[in-house]
Amino acid sequence: MKRGARLLILSMVLTGGLAAGLTSLVLYLRSSAIDLSTLREPITRQLKAVTGRDVKITGKISLGLSLIPTLDVEGMQIENEPWGKADYFLRVGEARIRVHLMPLLRGRVEIASVSAKHVQGHLESDGEKRRNWNLLAEAVTQTGEAAAIPEIGKVEFTDIKVDYRELGEKAARFSLHLDTASLKNDEENGIGSFELSGKLNEDTISVSGQTAPLFTVSPEQPRQFDARIEISDIQLSLDGSVKFPFEEFTYADFSLEAPKGFTAIASSLGVELPDYGPVQIAGNITPFGEELHFGNMTAKSGDSDVNGFVIVRMEQPLRLRGELRSKFMDLDPYLPETPPTEGRIFSADEFVISFPEAGDFRLKHQAEKLKVFDQEFANSEIEAHLNSTGLLISRMDADYAGGRLVNSMNIRPQGNDLVFGLNHQVRGVDLIALIEKNDWPNYAQGKITAIFEGESRGASAAALAARLNGRLFAEITEGAIPIKLSTMLSGSIKNLFASFKNMFSGKDMEAAIECGFAGFAIQDGVAGNKALLIMTDKAVMTGKGDIDLRKEYLNFRLSPRSRDPELINLAVDVEIEGPLVAPEFRLNKGSVVKSVGATAGKTALGVALGPLGVLLGAAGSVMTGGNAAKVQCEDRREKVYQDLQKTGPWPELQALE
Repeated sequence: MKRGARLLILSMVLTGGLAAGLTSLVLYLRSSAIDLSTLREPITRQLKAVTGRDVKITGKISLGLSLIPTLDVEGMQIENEPWGKADYFLRVGEARIRVHLMPLLRGRVEIASVSAKHVQGHLESDGEKRRNWNLLAEAVTQTGEAAAIPEIGKVEFTDIKVDYRELGEKAARFSLHLDTASLKNDEENGIGSFELSGKLNEDTISVSGQTAPLFTVSPEQPRQFDARIEISDIQLSLDGSVKFPFEEFTYADFSLEAPKGFTAIASSLGVELPDYGPVQIAGNITPFGEELHFGNMTAKSGDSDVNGFVIVRMEQPLRLRGELRSKFMDLDPYLPETPPTEGRIFSADEFVISFPEAGDFRLKHQAEKLKVFDQEFANSEIEAHLNSTGLLISRMDADYAGGRLVNSMNIRPQGNDLVFGLNHQVRGVDLIALIEKNDWPNYAQGKITAIFEGESRGASAAALAARLNGRLFAEITEGAIPIKLSTMLSGSIKNLFASFKNMFSGKDMEAAIECGFAGFAIQDGVAGNKALLIMTDKAVMTGKGDIDLRKEYLNFRLSPRSRDPELINLAVDVEIEGPLVAPEFRLNKGSVVKSVGATAGKTALGVALGPLGVLLGAAGSVMTGGNAAKVQCEDRREKVYQDLQKTGPWPELQALE
């Protein structure tokens, strides 16, 4: 045998023997792990230096030596912040770390896998800036500088329980129980994948997606990621960039689908929401310092749509501001349903309104079409500000029935009551359009202007009505009332309106309104009439009385007088009295007797036309028109202005002058 062949055979034998020896050594070391429990104290000191928290290890610490050394730790616990209420921050039943040996010998740490079982964590916040989980960020920094972390091939956790609460809460707000959670690195393609499954409170949850491998990651190195999250019937997709360890991210595009809405998931979290059906939301999130900017947002729920932006300032107290727009917004599903009380207008049911204990929320919303209480409005604009002191709606304007509604409102809590203030203006609403919108019979036409301001305090609508203090002025212009009327009416206001149906039949059949206005001063729920005047080219009507909102009772007398001496002289006053839901209309007996005595031969016609017929031209003459009518309108209007201004300055009323 040649010398070269003998050397080759000898090398093969030595190599085989060495491999067998090393294999035997590895098998021995794996079966004979080194007990490091005696090093528990220096190990925990090192862990405290890294985390900034006291760390306890109550179980065994062992090291298995091989080409992939394995460290096993049993019973590790990380203590809570001193201000926290939970007994500990994190507790791990069993943990295992496997490290590649050869890179370790060259001074580089490459972790093959990290696994843990029976993990319990308690997340807490004091409602300010302190959060007991901040150590996750601190663990990867060194005096504020970026600190690289080792390459991690695979992370696997089983049986993880984490809850969250704010200090002062008796029970946890959220509880998360994951059966499994894993993060795996695909070394060939350089892509990491993650997935977890379990329950959030009582709702199933699953998360899956991809991210860049978690090695040499620092807070200054964003990593791309995408995620798919499912909670019960809700699906959330995220695609963006995150800064380890998820303390913040650079951006994320998101889309959310909730085919059955948020009602079920919100209920499981202790929040009651109405069932408004499927919801779709999409947009992007970008952080700027302490703020999260939700931009290019689009949302759809039922027939409603919203687009715009929202900015959330994450520092405490939480601040939110946003500007949203809609082509159509239906608010009816979001409004509480209060069943009507039989025989009453104002409900005695107490309000259920919660104001945030901490936070500041400002929102602007514009809608081309807005639906509220089955009424549709156009070009609505709302500006609202909500915080612990109350709700201020500085602007709540909309086009309605050919005119414009301009409103502002403030609500603030005071004990168990709400203090309520409202300013309301009706500008040029067309009466015919208003009638058509509400399917009322046609009983008049014209333009309506009204202003109202009032304030009250109470825990229900009935209480607010009973304590209302305020004032009201209303006016109709460019109007007319039909002359052709049916017989004398009595009964509810519904019957009254029904009798006017289809009364317009040409110019000659109408009584043109030269002026029409009313003024009321409201004190402790009683609206006292300061003036009521309706003047047509046929007749004049005045009125007096009051509306008691406490008892929901109306007591009014209308006094019509004819301006046409050729018509019959039957000036009959009309009394309107009874509950607001169904007042009674009747002739004043004394007025009837007096009129009949003066015009006995014409009584039948007067009664047939009825009291409102008297108003529109069948009553005795009191003036003949001309300048006298104009003067009477101006004088009465000036007097009601003065009377209402005595209750305090009223710039809106002065503007009408």
